[in-house]
Amino acid sequence: MTMLNMNNIEIKFVKYVHDLGKGRIDSLTSFVSSIKMLAILWSVVLLISLIYFPNERMLLLQRVAIVTVLHFAISEGIFKYLLPYFFGARKRPFVAYPDKIDPIGHQFSDGSMPSSHIASTVAMVVVLSSIFPTVLIPGIAFSVLMGFSRIHNGMHYPSDVIAGAILGVFYGLVSAWIL
Repeated sequence: MTMLNMNNIEIKFVKYVHDLGKGRIDSLTSFVSSIKMLAILWSVVLLISLIYFPNERMLLLQRVAIVTVLHFAISEGIFKYLLPYFFGARKRPFVAYPDKIDPIGHQFSDGSMPSSHIASTVAMVVVLSSIFPTVLIPGIAFSVLMGFSRIHNGMHYPSDVIAGAILGVFYGLVSAWIL
């Protein structure tokens, strides 16, 4: 399959997901994708974990610190800034196809590859579920909702979301391997 065919398949998929529930679910997908919501969510989850599970406190903080460093160094540093500097960035669907995709929520201006929302969310789910296994299923469900939201909002292609998920799993597993 050529790159052109893959891009055509991806934009058709983005358009399909973008049109699903158009107008009815936009507020939800915008909220789920909000950086503020994510910051509050992960802060509350960490705070509750630190208060109610003091025996896991240090391990949790250390693993979160590791995935945070990995995320900002790799997802943000290498993929969002270093590689685009040399090779250019992949335009987000709403930028590349303004006639087909109306952006929903905050309109980021950097490249679309990989989805940092997904990378950080999946990394947190891996860290949390490695310490608290009951978090895995709700964490996966939230990650899928996040991935759907990022595509529905016109911010990412499916390959961006998949790449973000792979990176997030990698960050989480590295933190568990180190500690």
